[in-house]
Amino acid sequence: IGYMVKYVDKEGYIYFSTIGGIDLHLVPGERVWIKTRKGIVLGVIGKKPIHLLEREEREKVAKIDQLWIDIGAKNQKEAKSKVSIGDPAVPAVGFEVLNRDMVIARGFDDRAGAFAVSETLRLISGKKPKASVFGVATVQEEIGLRGAVNCIQTLYLQDIIFSFNKFNYRVTKRCWSIG
Repeated sequence: IGYMVKYVDKEGYIYFSTIGGIDLHLVPGERVWIKTRKGIVLGVIGKKPIHLLEREEREKVAKIDQLWIDIGAKNQKEAKSKVSIGDPAVPAVGFEVLNRDMVIARGFDDRAGAFAVSETLRLISGKKPKASVFGVATVQEEIGLRGAVNCIQTLYLQDIIFSFNKFNYRVTKRCWSIG
């Protein structure tokens, strides 16, 4: 889940497309790392300032073509010397401790799930189970479990399946459990 450089305008602002599911409510002001052939370029996602928006515009989520990445370039030439069309970008976030007993990180739910699967396999590896055991990390769980469905159909898993995919939130007044 991230972005891809689409084009650079005359002022040096970078327009982009999304890769994967992106909540555009959260994008403006986000710092991003653009992965280039020369290394990482830091940028920030911008949009038209609120004081320049019409009343109706203020109540709508900015569309992707109304957002850009600012890398501090003075013009198109400078920006293009740093990034290229097709370069990927991701939110510039790292692993952090939240309130001493919780952790947050980009893609942590997927990484924690993959760790849980690999650790489970490690723990049972010397036990010689009577059934076949498969460890799988799949894709697109947020949009219809596409990877998991394909895996189940391919491996003909019919008896028991354990899913490790509940690491990215806790139940609060603003969020609910889906089972």
